Amino acid sequence: MVPPITSDEFCETSGCFGDSANLHTTLERLKININSDAKKLVDTNGDLKKHQRFLRIAKVTSLRSKDPNTQVGCVIVDKDNCIVSVGYNGFPIGVDDDVFRWDKEDPEDNKHLYVVHAEMNAIINKRCTTLHDCTVYVTLFPCNKCAQMLIQSRVKKVYFLENRDELAFRASKKMLDHARLPYEQIVMPQEAYVIEL
Repeated sequence: MVPPITSDEFCETSGCFGDSANLHTTLERLKININSDAKKLVDTNGDLKKHQRFLRIAKVTSLRSKDPNTQVGCVIVDKDNCIVSVGYNGFPIGVDDDVFRWDKEDPEDNKHLYVVHAEMNAIINKRCTTLHDCTVYVTLFPCNKCAQMLIQSRVKKVYFLENRDELAFRASKKMLDHARLPYEQIVMPQEAYVIEL
């Protein structure tokens, strides 16, 4: 049995895993965990358990975000259900969390001007040449900018946990619908949120 991935295996900056060796080792462990249980993932609920499993990994990934208000995690998997990338929301590499604040009130020092979203980090950190036909699992429905990147990356489908009814998210849905990029909200059972780190 392969041990579970721990939060220590995620790097502190850039919304990704640590160095390339650590990334490779950790992704290999994730692939083994996911693929060794492949038969258990599909039951009378169809693919629901598989989607819930990847969304749990996205939830664990989101815990690396230092944002005190909104922690978002993203997992991208290929057609073989192997993880090709993960990301979480945070400041860019080299941008000090102590200098740049997580404030949303000050228009001149608003976190939204600086934060790289989870989906963006996952796209940037991908371990493959293309995301064409990959599936995205994200804890929060993508904003309009992330939707643009997902459409341009030619991903196959987006699964998400939480939805918001704000302008950026309504614009995102409009673009995704027009581009015929399907999305689906997945409801997680309460016990799925018990995560051991």
